[in-house]
Amino acid sequence: MRIFRNKQKINFVDTNDVLVGFDAEQLCCESFGYFFSMENPQDLGREHKYCYPNFQPANLEELIFDTEFYNRGPGNPETGGFATFRLVAPGKLTGDYSLKNMRRRRVYDGFVNEIFLVLFNHHNGYYSHGFEVTVGGREIKNGYL
Repeated sequence: MRIFRNKQKINFVDTNDVLVGFDAEQLCCESFGYFFSMENPQDLGREHKYCYPNFQPANLEELIFDTEFYNRGPGNPETGGFATFRLVAPGKLTGDYSLKNMRRRRVYDGFVNEIFLVLFNHHNGYYSHGFEVTVGGREIKNGYL
């Protein structure tokens, strides 16, 4: 998966032509962006102890999106929230999302078999940021935070 940025958009694109696009235009008083997490934040609630704001796996370009996995985090459309997407090493689509199984995964020399891309936005009710997921140019998910 590679990351492309400009002033208005952040695009995450894997080798299977899966694109997660996120509106990145700063409007005013919102706090938004993305981070990688070793565990699904949906399972952790507000305890983000496995989130790494500045971490990018050494094998990031090899990872692909699991198009069957998507979580809309807790949050209110009036104040934001987060959306979570799963990235895996090719051949590792096990479907086992249990917290116990995920805790066994660790980073070795910066390489991972699974990681979660988390888009987030916290705002005062006016400054939402949209996202979309396409496969081969065909939209399969969209929403806003």
